[in-house]
Order: sequence, then C-alpha cells, then structure tokens
Amino acid sequence: MDDYQNPGVVPPPPFPWDAVKESSKPVEETLEQPVQQEAEEQEAPEPKHRAVRGSGDPIYLITPDNKKHWILNAQVYTNLGYKFGDEEKMENSELATYMPGEAITLENWERFK
Repeated sequence: MDDYQNPGVVPPPPFPWDAVKESSKPVEETLEQPVQQEAEEQEAPEPKHRAVRGSGDPIYLITPDNKKHWILNAQVYTNLGYKFGDEEKMENSELATYMPGEAITLENWERFK
C-alpha cells in the first residue's frame, strides 16, 4: 500500500531529520521554556506615577510630568490603589526637586488613577 501514488497529489519534500536535536528534557519542559524565557525578558511597564514620602507625614504622588501632588487623606490614597507602606521613602532634598502640582482630593483623585 505504501507504493501507491496518487497522480493528482504532489508528495511533500522529505523531512530534514538530521536537523532535529536531541534533548534530555521532557517534552513539556521543552515546550514551556521559550514562553517562560520570553515572559522574563519582557520588562514591566513603567508605572504611571509613584507614591513617595519624605521625612514628614505627607505622601505625594509623583506624576510623569515630574510634579509632586500632595495626597490629602487616607481615603484618596487607598482609592488610588495603594495601601500604607507602599510608598517609597525619599530624601527631602530629592523631594524638593519636584515642582508642586495640584493637591489630590476626594473630588479629583480619579484624574490621577
């Protein structure tokens, strides 16, 4: 039966078996590895803004336009998706290099999300 040839069908070219490499890993690991490596190689997106605190109580939101916006209360802070302790500590001298922006209140916080 192997010798039968259909005159209307062109046979595929021979498979290049000599190009196949052997692996001691199970097939599942071999298949997942490129996907995992690809995911690790992708950089995390730059955050839209970041919460910072100097030596005092105020917590500021630093926006991409390099302005510091005072977060006026805890509700606003949590509305923005932060929990206390998420803010990064910043030297007062560095914090002073940012231009002051509009304070973030319960009325305007959604613009900063």
